Amino acid sequence: MKRCIIITVLLLVVKSNSVDAQTVPDSIYYKRLYYTAKVWGFLKYFHSEVAKGSQDWDAELLQTLENVKNDVSNQDFNNTMGNLINSAGDMAVSTTQPPDIPESLKYNLDFTWLSDTVFSYEVKAGLDTVRNRFRPQNNYYVGRTTGASNPTFKTDNQFYQWGVNQYPEKEYRLLALFRYWNIINYFYPYKYILDQNWDSTLVEFIPKMVSADSDMTYHLTFLELATRINDSHAFTYSQLINETIFGYYFLPLTLKYVENQTVITGIYTNNDNIEVGDIIKSINGIDIDTLRNNLRKYTHGSNKPSIERNINTRLLRGQHLAVQMILENENGEKEVTVSRNVHINDYSDLIANSGDIWKILNVDSKKYGYVDMSRLEVIQINLMLNKLWDTDGIIFDIRNYPRGTLWSLVRFFFDAPIHIANFTVPNIEYPGTLNWHYETIGTGVFSSTYRKKIFILFDESTQSQAEYTVMGLEQHPKAVKIGSQTSGADGNISSIYLPGGILTVFTGLGVFYPDYTETQRVGIIPDVEVHPTIEGIRAGRDEVLEAALYYIPSNIAEQNASKLPEDIYLYQNYPNPFNSSTQISYSLPSSGHVRLILYDIRGRKVKTLVDEFQSADRYSVTVNLNEFPSGIYLYKLNVSEKYSEIKKMLLVR
Repeated sequence: MKRCIIITVLLLVVKSNSVDAQTVPDSIYYKRLYYTAKVWGFLKYFHSEVAKGSQDWDAELLQTLENVKNDVSNQDFNNTMGNLINSAGDMAVSTTQPPDIPESLKYNLDFTWLSDTVFSYEVKAGLDTVRNRFRPQNNYYVGRTTGASNPTFKTDNQFYQWGVNQYPEKEYRLLALFRYWNIINYFYPYKYILDQNWDSTLVEFIPKMVSADSDMTYHLTFLELATRINDSHAFTYSQLINETIFGYYFLPLTLKYVENQTVITGIYTNNDNIEVGDIIKSINGIDIDTLRNNLRKYTHGSNKPSIERNINTRLLRGQHLAVQMILENENGEKEVTVSRNVHINDYSDLIANSGDIWKILNVDSKKYGYVDMSRLEVIQINLMLNKLWDTDGIIFDIRNYPRGTLWSLVRFFFDAPIHIANFTVPNIEYPGTLNWHYETIGTGVFSSTYRKKIFILFDESTQSQAEYTVMGLEQHPKAVKIGSQTSGADGNISSIYLPGGILTVFTGLGVFYPDYTETQRVGIIPDVEVHPTIEGIRAGRDEVLEAALYYIPSNIAEQNASKLPEDIYLYQNYPNPFNSSTQISYSLPSSGHVRLILYDIRGRKVKTLVDEFQSADRYSVTVNLNEFPSGIYLYKLNVSEKYSEIKKMLLVR
């Protein structure tokens, strides 16, 4: 009978112990497994004979694991490691010198462990021989994609069969862990910014893999392991994960994590008891915070916004069942029942945006174009721009996943090709090292380019190609980025195939701005930071879009046509971020009427700091911002209605 396990399975605390006895205490056994993983992976990627793929290196590991289990003394373990080294064959001897790789591109290459005291002289000598004789080489287990050149591991797929043997024996579970760990160790371009040292992760997960006493525990363990690479691309799939742990069906809703609450933002079913803006308090009798906290252990993401976004998706998924929820709004709490009946294959179409792909928005006396980038096709770009070219600005909404339109769009917005990014590309011929690739897009052959303002909207749903699209469009001289931190996973993905039918992926290219500022985990930083509020959601407002529409007509930042003359100074005070005791200082060489006004980022006046006639002197104004929320503000100094200047301030509590 098919198991019907809903999300509450993740609340179970699994108590399990190894069913396989070994001859030494667990602490010694696990330490030996740690070194086995490192020796096996090192030989896999650096030994000239193993790299040919002519022998079954997985089989060598399985036999080695059986031997390690029976090793009594440290000498026994070293004999086992020596046998593993010998099984690889004779290491090729090269007459060429090794390449000179800058230290800055070798951060995945660490050989210090080769001299650890656990190894005998003979084992160290064997490992040193491989290291010293190694020269860059093709490797059967690693390839590269055409174009992007991120690593691929299609041939490294032994014992991966979808839906078959989802609970492999202990040695095969360890093989899965060792395969995954070594691939990330040598080929993940972002290993250096992990929250947890990657060696420590291996130490942590060896006991978990050994003691996983069921298919459920094994697959949950891999979901947990995937979170350790801090990557929004770390999707992990298997038949058990898809069908049983998370389920194939969705509630006909969309959610957003707003003000530390789980808020319903979209309703796609007839249910008069549910309203947009309702806060979910519990699902099937389980407190929503308990569910979120429990799911967080198994939910991947580069940063907090992306993790909370992915938790929202998993809260919606499950078996084809009726779900009871307690909801809360301004009228109090209510209990509702919703059928989880939308198949995973239909959910995206159900929640997809409708209406115009592009349209014109009237703001005061001006017109602005709006483009839904999730639905704009390359073939539609010419028509879209014909319709919007004569507007006073264009808003590109990238709170979604675009359809590969950036490479065509740039022709209309830049007079010349643009240097969009620098990539670190894992060197598949020299594992542990990377190469720089400098990417330029566009042609610059058009006689006319768009020179008015463009506004770019984004949030935590902006990921990968969407983030790359922002990186391109934001180079426009009149671009303004509005929204909140993006997902922080911008680079082509690479897939790993593991025993038990597990498929998992990771970001296979490092992506940096042209000035080498990294985007992984950080995401794209807005010029104008705006987050939706529960109040705004309930009122049916799009506060991120509103920020753009307020920003456009206010023109505060453009009112600098008559900037302060050189003898009038407005000081950019510190600290910045500002606090409640910060002072803004300015000096006047002659008397005049002074206005110092504080605005929010939408251009709305929030406080007049000074409005009086002042004599020539230097002045300081204490800005008490206790009454205002964190965010970006502008302050404007106007002197005698003739001169003005704007500066930005960030308030953080």
